[in-house]
Amino acid sequence: MLTAAYVATRKLWVPIGLHFGWNYAEAAIFSTEVSGNGGNQGLLDATMHGPALITGGEFGPEGSLYSILCCVGTAVVFLLVAWRRGKLVPRKARAARLATLDAVPTLSQ
Repeated sequence: MLTAAYVATRKLWVPIGLHFGWNYAEAAIFSTEVSGNGGNQGLLDATMHGPALITGGEFGPEGSLYSILCCVGTAVVFLLVAWRRGKLVPRKARAARLATLDAVPTLSQ
C-alpha cells in the first residue's frame, strides 16, 4: 500500500504520513499494540477479544484479516490512480521489447 501511494503521488510524504497516522491511531487513540511491541495507554481503552485471524492476535490489529484486506484495497485504489495519471512505468526489458514491436511494419502501413 505504501509503495502504491508513492507511485501514485511521487511524493514521499504521503506514505510516511499514512504509516505515521496508522501507528498513531493504533497506539495513541485506541491503545492497541503496534507491531507486537506491547500495550499502549492511549485516549481510549480498547481491548481485543476473539480469534487471532480477526483481532491480529499477539501482533495487534495489523496482523488481522481486516487490516490486510483494507490495505490491499487501498493499494488497488492507489495503483488505479497511478495508472490513470500515467505514472506506472514498465520494466526496462518490457519497454525495450515494446519499442521493437512498434518499429516492426504492419500490413496497414
